[in-house]
Amino acid sequence: MKKSILMLASAGLMIAAPSCKKGENDPGLSLSSRKARISNNWTVSAISSTYTETDGDGDSWSNTRTFDGTTNTLVSSNTSGGTTVSNTSTSTFTDYSVVINKDGTYTMTQAYTYSDDDSFGGFTTTTAHTVTITSSGSWSFVGKEKDSYKNKERVILNSLSFSYTDDVVSTTVDDSDGSTVGTPTTSSTTNSDVESHGQDIMIFDIDMLKGKEMTWMQTFDGSDSNSSTTGSTTISSSSTITGSETWTLVEQG
Repeated sequence: MKKSILMLASAGLMIAAPSCKKGENDPGLSLSSRKARISNNWTVSAISSTYTETDGDGDSWSNTRTFDGTTNTLVSSNTSGGTTVSNTSTSTFTDYSVVINKDGTYTMTQAYTYSDDDSFGGFTTTTAHTVTITSSGSWSFVGKEKDSYKNKERVILNSLSFSYTDDVVSTTVDDSDGSTVGTPTTSSTTNSDVESHGQDIMIFDIDMLKGKEMTWMQTFDGSDSNSSTTGSTTISSSSTITGSETWTLVEQG
């Protein structure tokens, strides 16, 4: 009788055994598997990223992105010959979501608005856009790499279909005194693509995975060099890439 009780208790402990901690900031104790925790309807609540490419002459191109769940701000800059030119653009999101299903499929949706201005000859053209981007495909954990990543420490999103719609909701032309010239116009552009093998792939480190919150990370680090020789003339070029990106996702309410 005592032996039977011990065996039942042991089986109960096996069923309730916590899943292994994979991400750096995973909870210390979780009774649900990593697959069960990641399979959810997620809202992207924040993104922070930097990317810089520098060539052998010291010229560089960089992007800095911040997203707070609603407003996305992208600062692009180019430094050439000691002179830096920067541009800032913003967009307002109404939807940024990732649905991850237990059957190994996912859907990512982005919906946002933005406006751009173009001035020429005393006239300013303002174009307001509404954009919807949807991608879907398969997802999976990446296996263990010796002396590097743990098993299930990374996730791969393998896009199999992609659609992009840009609705120009209004285009207005104002002259130098601020009055509108002509009648506002609208248009719509849609592009879609179906990929049989998933040519568009994203891989993220899973820094933290809780039941209602998750953090994804990417690191950009690499170099490139090229050379070509024509006759006795050799032309060489090189560049280095640095940067990182962090996503915060929360369970949809």
